[in-house]
Amino acid sequence: MRNDWDDFGGAESLTPADLHRLKMSVHRSIDEVFAAFEPRREVVPIEFVHVGDPLPDWKFSFPRMEETVSQSRVFTVRTAVGDEETPVEIHGRIGRTVRPSWGKDDRGRWVVFGSLGGKKERFYPWLEWVETDTGMVAAEAPDAVDPRRGILHDAQAPDFLEGVDLARSDELFHGISRGRSLRMVLPLDDQREMVRIAAEVARLRHRPPWDKLASNHGRKSRMEGENGLKGSS
Repeated sequence: MRNDWDDFGGAESLTPADLHRLKMSVHRSIDEVFAAFEPRREVVPIEFVHVGDPLPDWKFSFPRMEETVSQSRVFTVRTAVGDEETPVEIHGRIGRTVRPSWGKDDRGRWVVFGSLGGKKERFYPWLEWVETDTGMVAAEAPDAVDPRRGILHDAQAPDFLEGVDLARSDELFHGISRGRSLRMVLPLDDQREMVRIAAEVARLRHRPPWDKLASNHGRKSRMEGENGLKGSS
């Protein structure tokens, strides 16, 4: 694991592009740690449980702005972790924001947030489904080998995208003339699939709280193994 801080010129001279490169470098290092310590096993698919009743509008602070999230609903997904496939449920919210992009001042985005829990509940954005110019919603498809990158036509898509439509960005947005990256495409009203796929992408990318679940169960497995060795000596 290597983070080349010197490559970025020091804190005082960092540009936005430097910060982005630094963030990607840190993320890759985190992925390397999880890859080294997580046992290799078949991943249990994430099962959608439900989307609840509508919530009042609320605000979320993204890195560059605070946005109002409307039409929100609480959701629950279920899966299993660890060698014993311990059942776990994760909660969150899905809601709509509006932001200028690709030729539209009011382009809608359906954001799926995972709950971080705590007394004052906090959320982490897992994935944004952007309303397209074709009447659908689309989100960047992750590469199965390097999940923090989007995929092109010749890349490997994760297994959980089997049966999900993929399309080039320039086929979905009039404001993009050359967009070779592929996006996952869903009907505008299919919140169940938006939530399920967002949860799979968040787990693949070790987004909170999936990172905590993975580290906790990895630690538990190592402790059980060490206790077994001590007991046999």
